[in-house]
Amino acid sequence: MWITGLALLVDTVGREGIGQATSLADIGVTTGTVLAPTLGGLLYENAGYYSVFAISFAILAVDVFLRLVLIEKKAANAWLLAESSRREYGTIKSNSPDDGHRSNGFSSAVQKGGQSNDEGQDPLIDPGSDPEARLRSWDWIVPKTPTTLKVLKSSRIQAALYGLLVQSVVLCSLEAVLPIFLNETFGWRAQGGGLTLLAIAIPSVFAPVVGYLSDRYSPRWITGSLFMIAVPALVLLRFVQKPSMGDISLLLVSLVVLGFTVNCVMSPLIVDLTNAVEDFEQDHPEMFQKAGPYARVYGMMVFSFAAGTMLGPTLGAYIHRHADWPALALFLGLLSASEGLVALLFTDGFILSKRDKGKREAGGVVARV
Repeated sequence: MWITGLALLVDTVGREGIGQATSLADIGVTTGTVLAPTLGGLLYENAGYYSVFAISFAILAVDVFLRLVLIEKKAANAWLLAESSRREYGTIKSNSPDDGHRSNGFSSAVQKGGQSNDEGQDPLIDPGSDPEARLRSWDWIVPKTPTTLKVLKSSRIQAALYGLLVQSVVLCSLEAVLPIFLNETFGWRAQGGGLTLLAIAIPSVFAPVVGYLSDRYSPRWITGSLFMIAVPALVLLRFVQKPSMGDISLLLVSLVVLGFTVNCVMSPLIVDLTNAVEDFEQDHPEMFQKAGPYARVYGMMVFSFAAGTMLGPTLGAYIHRHADWPALALFLGLLSASEGLVALLFTDGFILSKRDKGKREAGGVVARV
């Protein structure tokens, strides 16, 4: 559902508004990822086993209903084009002085199409479908590299996918380990842990602002800055070790800063991923033909985020169990720093590449216009 939703979002808002649009979707993704386990635990504790599934089925029913009533942009454009054609061509008189009848748009379009077909080649015949020409080439014998692997060779796409993986690992490892740490250190139970996780979820309201900035300016500095800001917030968590007011204040402030960075970083990552896919398609138009690359690349994006949701709790629980809380905070800080460095180097193209610099300058002029 996420893959088709993002592909539909790009098709609807276009390249210029993808950051602000995805930021609204990111609020639901990150907030649901953080709060779902806590809310599920509270429902299970107070309302029983079946209440958890009742809420899930209700949310799925709303999602299915919205998808059924959704009108895609292609269908809407077809209706608008048909309506404008009826208004434009329905009552136009013929240009011929001898013909007093009225002509419609369909007949004129057919006549134009017939003229263009007479002048050139029949568009229904594919020039590349000649079997003799195919036998003369060796493409049918030599195995071709899958398109997905060719797309993955782009360092820009690799950087965006790695950023999504790091974001998911940081978010999900804290989601799994933080309630246990709070119970062991402060004696807080489900409600206390859930209210603490709100400190991560609430700053997601600033995601649309970051998405707007990502549409207007280069996502390189936004992505790199957010990951670098998360480093001190994560490292400071290792100093929370006793139930004192100072440690609780340090915990909450660090979680708020971390929530802002983790929740807002997905928008510039998706913006750069979308721009990278468009640039890759323009440089290699023969790879995709009729089918665009968006669904394929967004599938990789979902896979990266899903891999983080699997690795995050596993790594977090393992490090917390064998090396304790300070080691986990330090590990997550170093992981965020690695992605910050990768983002500064490869987001929006390699920073030292003259070719990518020319594309960035051209794209920046178009964005600001």
